[in-house]
Amino acid sequence: MKRNFYISTLAATALTFSAGIALAQQALPNRKAPSTITEGTTRLSGELQTPRPDQPSNFNHPVSFADQINTPIRWYALENTDNATYWNAVDASRIWLELEIGAGLESEEIQAFLGKHELFEIIGESHSKDRTNFYIFQNNTATKNSVIAMAEEAKDVATIKFLEPSVIYTKHLIPNDPGFAQQWGPYVSYFDEAWNYGVGGNSWNVVCVMDDACDWNHEDLYDQVWYGWDYSEWDADISPDDPSAHDHGTHVTGTVAAKINNGIGVAGMVNDTVYFAKVGTPQGSLNDMAINEGLYDIAQIDRIMAINMSLGGEAPSAALEQACNAVWNAGKIMLVSSGNNSQGFISFPAAYASCTAIGSIGADGQNLYLAPYSQYGNEQEICASGGDENTGFGILSCLPLNNYGIKQGTSMAAPHATGLAGLMKNLNPNLTNVNIRNILASTAFDMGEPGWDPVFGFGLINALGAAQAAQGIVSSTADKEGRSAFKIYPNPSSQFILVDPTGDFNNASIEVIDITGKTIKKLNASGGAKLQIDVRDIPSGVYILRMTDGGLDSYSRRFVKI
Repeated sequence: MKRNFYISTLAATALTFSAGIALAQQALPNRKAPSTITEGTTRLSGELQTPRPDQPSNFNHPVSFADQINTPIRWYALENTDNATYWNAVDASRIWLELEIGAGLESEEIQAFLGKHELFEIIGESHSKDRTNFYIFQNNTATKNSVIAMAEEAKDVATIKFLEPSVIYTKHLIPNDPGFAQQWGPYVSYFDEAWNYGVGGNSWNVVCVMDDACDWNHEDLYDQVWYGWDYSEWDADISPDDPSAHDHGTHVTGTVAAKINNGIGVAGMVNDTVYFAKVGTPQGSLNDMAINEGLYDIAQIDRIMAINMSLGGEAPSAALEQACNAVWNAGKIMLVSSGNNSQGFISFPAAYASCTAIGSIGADGQNLYLAPYSQYGNEQEICASGGDENTGFGILSCLPLNNYGIKQGTSMAAPHATGLAGLMKNLNPNLTNVNIRNILASTAFDMGEPGWDPVFGFGLINALGAAQAAQGIVSSTADKEGRSAFKIYPNPSSQFILVDPTGDFNNASIEVIDITGKTIKKLNASGGAKLQIDVRDIPSGVYILRMTDGGLDSYSRRFVKI
């Protein structure tokens, strides 16, 4: 079955599952005893281990100073004093107080501040105070106005970095009943063709899922999820406390990395190892303290490159923003669901500069479109298949206790992108988080308005194009009849790109255009001759190369400067 390259229509695919059915059971051995992430199945809290001799010692690459993201500390409670959306998305009775590294609560000034505002009951504090030094206080009498007063006074206390109410985080999905569907997500993004270059399987390359819980004994995840930590309960048990209700993380993990070609269940996007960061409580809600500490911990784990966060809140948090900065600056990419309230703004943490916001694509059997629930806005970066149950095209994945089922939401879109990021890192271990983010944008199938737009971002992820770009394989663009117009290679490139016009171009001009639409280079080409363009003098990022021939026909192709 031939697909339209530009994905203007959706061709229905094979392999239909009955959602919720338990496939043939396999006899599974007991999980191995817990040990560190370098040596065994479950990473315990503690120091990182020295890599084995046969494994890379510099697998992760902290970003250069120019690419670091260090946003200033924001006092969001004071910036949003009259913003009802913000106050509806926070818990004013839980006060997050972050101190400078090395500071404590025992100083006279801090004690006076805590006493004045009745902050006596500590319900949580950071486990790793060399990374983030916070305390969470419970004050059931606190109100919006009293929190604002606390924040205003806290700004004058030297050792306080910021004070804010805790943000309420939820899982980004729209619950629905199991049903019949097809696993169309990888099909429309060309994963099946990208897998010709490899499906993963490198135990050293670890993708991370941060979510409520994961049934890592599931028949389709057992060989994949080898490491985990419960940051909510601070132990090694990442399993659902209630398998019938806490199924979100298992479903997300299945989309990222369910075992491919094992004859059972579904196919995840990459076969590499998974580290699961449990941030759900026994009641099923998400724990903001666990999310924060999990991120600081993951920032220190060299083998993790891509992190899936299918969660978010409608209020910004200085604590979470700084944690995300730390993860990005450690050389890792965070793929985060944009949110499900249908409105024109991106939820947090997806909206932070350090995160890649993933919108959701729906399908009806003929067309692809932004799913009705998906949020969109200026921070929308790319989109992936998230499903639309109204048309019968949900996302099929794993559920606890060897079950399978359908869900929809930006929660289901993000893991498609995370799996692709993991696959790219597997194909080329030298890729940095900057490389991966740029390649995802530059190879995406454009949807909506030409180029980037706030609805689709750069467009729908293109696994085949990204896999090729990750390896420096030639990329090409086509003319209106589908014939090759010109090729660019290598793409990405750090020094020079070679433009090879394969059509009959006479007196053509070639422009290099940045994402703002500004032409930064312009050259002439004629007679179909190859043209070398020096890109050493332009910053890293995504660019458009546009060729216009003498007849004023114009052809464009994205490329990435690394």
